[in-house]
Amino acid sequence: MKKLILLLTLIPLVGASQTFDEISSINNTDGFSRVMIENGFQRYSKDSLFVSYIFNPQGEGLNVKAERMGHWDIENKEFSKTREEILEMIWNMEEEIMGREE
Repeated sequence: MKKLILLLTLIPLVGASQTFDEISSINNTDGFSRVMIENGFQRYSKDSLFVSYIFNPQGEGLNVKAERMGHWDIENKEFSKTREEILEMIWNMEEEIMGREE
């Protein structure tokens, strides 16, 4: 279900130049990179866990802002979590470390 939702959110990003079959067949880092580059994204970062692409970047270094971003989870071979899911994970980790106030 997560993949379907992500695919549906990516369809407007890649526009008419990509078919649903091409997007849904992304199953590795190279395929993800190909689709992102073909649609005007620039590679932002790559490490052992994720590869990230940005569209229409503004600024430099850690102050970069972009209209859109795409992240590929290399280990799990899927689109990475949304910003909200990442922030929630960080919040939960902080609560575990600092102790929950209830």
